[in-house]
Amino acid sequence: RLCTMGEAVMDKVKFRPAQREDIPSLVWMIQLLAEEEKEPQGRKIGEKELLRDGFGEDKFFHCLVAELTCSPEEFIKAKPPSADSASKSLAGELLSQKMQRNESLVGYTLYFYTYSTWEGRMLYMEDLFVRAEYRNMGLGTALMRE
Repeated sequence: RLCTMGEAVMDKVKFRPAQREDIPSLVWMIQLLAEEEKEPQGRKIGEKELLRDGFGEDKFFHCLVAELTCSPEEFIKAKPPSADSASKSLAGELLSQKMQRNESLVGYTLYFYTYSTWEGRMLYMEDLFVRAEYRNMGLGTALMRE
């Protein structure tokens, strides 16, 4: 697997295709990304569009999520010391919102396939996002490898 993450950390995260039930959490993390990019009003889509475009008959995108398989407290105990310098989370600003989301989802990658007349088949990664408090442990790299 990854050499940047300790086995104790890797054992506490699973990577899987996003499911319909993950949509509220995806909207939340997309908003976190928009706020980090200093574009809090940038997100123009919501649950309805994600459902239609990623989980309907004609999928426009694919999505993988990183999900804790333990409590956040257990995960923090397993973090390597080098990860302690991770950025502060913007999540606190959104905790007061009444969104039904799965707090165990800690990251996602959203991608789609395209075609180049010069190079043929291509994969385009639109977003790669890991919540701030779970960064610097190799989760983003792991999402890309999945």
